[in-house]
Amino acid sequence: MSSTMEVRETQTRERSQRPVYEEYNPLKIPDSVKNSFDSQNLELMWARYMIKGEEDWMNLRKKEEFGWTPVGRDEAPELAAPVGSMATVGERFRDCIIRGDLLLMKCPRELVEARKEHFEGKARAQLDAVNQQLMHNNDPRMPVTNSSRSQVHRGRPSFDE
Repeated sequence: MSSTMEVRETQTRERSQRPVYEEYNPLKIPDSVKNSFDSQNLELMWARYMIKGEEDWMNLRKKEEFGWTPVGRDEAPELAAPVGSMATVGERFRDCIIRGDLLLMKCPRELVEARKEHFEGKARAQLDAVNQQLMHNNDPRMPVTNSSRSQVHRGRPSFDE
């Protein structure tokens, strides 16, 4: 009986040491590129630059007004496709990193964090206003207790809880 247990343990160990298959993701930014831009204090993101085969100028204008600029091929050669392999709408994005209808953009980290703090403060103020209004309408004959909790989770949801 112990020999069967040993065989089973070695089979399990061999199975756990096999390489894991990861599906190719063209939008994954290599760690070397992330580290390079992190050292320059810049954030990266993919932004839509085309919709239905035409330039999405409204989305690009919003991004550029906030401080996002396209990343050139020379800034991240690991991600750059060969010149002439991508058909773009115009010459404007000829020297940029493009995946389908998405354009890689960069922005100073201070601007990204300032925007994040602004909108988190705005959301907090709205939540406080709702709670204040709830407690304002409190009647001693039928008291209202606010036992609500708000949590923000980022990333993929987990349903194990």
